[in-house]
Amino acid sequence: MITATIEADEAAKLVFDIINAGNSPSYNIIPIIKELNENKHLTFSPRKQISYLPKGDQVRYVVTIRADKRLKDEVTRFRLYTTENNGAMSDVHKFSLPLRKR
Repeated sequence: MITATIEADEAAKLVFDIINAGNSPSYNIIPIIKELNENKHLTFSPRKQISYLPKGDQVRYVVTIRADKRLKDEVTRFRLYTTENNGAMSDVHKFSLPLRKR
C-alpha cells in the first residue's frame, strides 16, 4: 500500500525492487514508469538500464519524480513494469498517488 502525496515544487522518490524470479539470468532490463494521466507538471529521472540480473537476485531501483509549481490537486495513476532486450515483459503493477498544490 502506498501512502504518499506528491506536492507542488517537490521532488519525491519512488523506490521498488526488481526481482529475477525466472530460471535464467536477465539482460538489459529497462524499468518503465508511465504516468497515465499525462500530467505535464511531473518529470521523471532518466531511466537506467540494468545490464545483468542473475536468476534469483534482486536490485533496488530508485526513480525521482519532480513536481513543478503549477501542479494541481488530483489523483494520478501509474503503471510500472520492466522489459528485456529479448522482448520479455514483466507483470504490470498499477498504483495511484495523490497530487497536491501548495
